Amino acid sequence: MFNDIGEKIKNLTKIISVLGIVISVIVGIVGIIDEAPGGVLILLFGPLLFWIGGFALYGFGELIDRTVSIDEKLSDIYIYINIEKRNKTPYASKKTANSTANDGNSTVNSNKD
Repeated sequence: MFNDIGEKIKNLTKIISVLGIVISVIVGIVGIIDEAPGGVLILLFGPLLFWIGGFALYGFGELIDRTVSIDEKLSDIYIYINIEKRNKTPYASKKTANSTANDGNSTVNSNKD
């Protein structure tokens, strides 16, 4: 039920926005025909408000989708880093130990004449 919730929010937003726009136009036309005082306002601003409201809800669904995507990618990176830490070769630590063991200096001069 809650799997892929971002996509469900976006689809529901599309449905609600389209229905709201259609119903606002129908109610506005009926109001104009019946000479209701708010018929023209409903016809003009109803669809506009549903359209703008749809942006906010669709954006929220998109935000959830992107957050889930980022979380999945970060989890993959975390797993990769942990695998690399476990498989890390001791070569680097041996190399630094050998370089400090040579005549007490911390640097190794490989170009000796």
